[in-house]
Amino acid sequence: MRAPTASVAASADVRFVHSQSCVANPVGDQVFMMSLEQGKYFAVQAVAKQVWDMLAVPMSIASIAAALTERYDVSQEQCLVDVETFIESLCRTGLIIAAPSCP
Repeated sequence: MRAPTASVAASADVRFVHSQSCVANPVGDQVFMMSLEQGKYFAVQAVAKQVWDMLAVPMSIASIAAALTERYDVSQEQCLVDVETFIESLCRTGLIIAAPSCP
């Protein structure tokens, strides 16, 4: 599946979820992931791991940012920018996809 563009990722109603073409394994405070499409390995930790964990179920960028701003001393605006950047990166690598819409 093709990664969404920035305008799609910024849409409030788009939710993202782990891709079925990704294998992930938590190890301590990190998650090691492999994109089966690209044959590349990735690792995340700390806040990025928390975002990855949230994406086990379809979530919007706004929902993720709201959860993070409750936990950390960061502005909503900055958190939205950071989460969107990370989500776009995960989409480009094939680790997450835009979740199918439910009727």
